[in-house]
Amino acid sequence: MSAAKENFRLDIRARETAHGGVQPPDPIVELSETECWEYLAHARFGRLGVYANDEVDVIPINIVAQDGKLYFRTAPGTKLDKMLDSGTAAIEIDSVQGGLAYSVVARGPGRILTDDDEIARVNRLPLAPWIPTRKRTYIEVTPVKVTGRHFQLGHEPDEPAPHLKPSD
Repeated sequence: MSAAKENFRLDIRARETAHGGVQPPDPIVELSETECWEYLAHARFGRLGVYANDEVDVIPINIVAQDGKLYFRTAPGTKLDKMLDSGTAAIEIDSVQGGLAYSVVARGPGRILTDDDEIARVNRLPLAPWIPTRKRTYIEVTPVKVTGRHFQLGHEPDEPAPHLKPSD
C-alpha cells in the first residue's frame, strides 16, 4: 500500500484521548507535499484551470507526472491559448472511493515542449488521449505550489439544540 494511503488510514481512525475517551477522526486531513506527489504520480486524468481575459476556465486533460513536472498533450485552441496568455496553470486531480476522497492541486508555469529529445522522452511516458483526436502539442507544467487534502465522507452532523433560557 502507498505511504500516502497508509498515512491517511492512520490519520482518520478515531483516537483515544488522554482521559480514556474516544476522539472522532478529523474528516479533513491536509496532505504533505510528498503525499500530494504520490497521488500525482498515479494520476492519468485531471483538470486544467487557467485564467485569461478576465475568465477562469477548467478543462479535462490526460496527465502524467515525472521528475517533479506534469505533462499533458493538447491540440491548438482554447486551453493552450489561455494557458500561454496567463503563463501559469493549476492542475487538479481527485478521487472518491467508498467513504474516502482526496483532492490535489498543483500550480505553476507551463510551457510548450519544442525540443525533439524532450518530446521523445515525454512520448515514452504513459500519456495518451482517451478520445480519438490528434494532440501533437506537448505541455510541461512545473508546479511551484502543490497542496492536497483527504476527506472522510459522511453526513452533515446534526445541529446542537439551542440553549433555551427559562422564561421569566
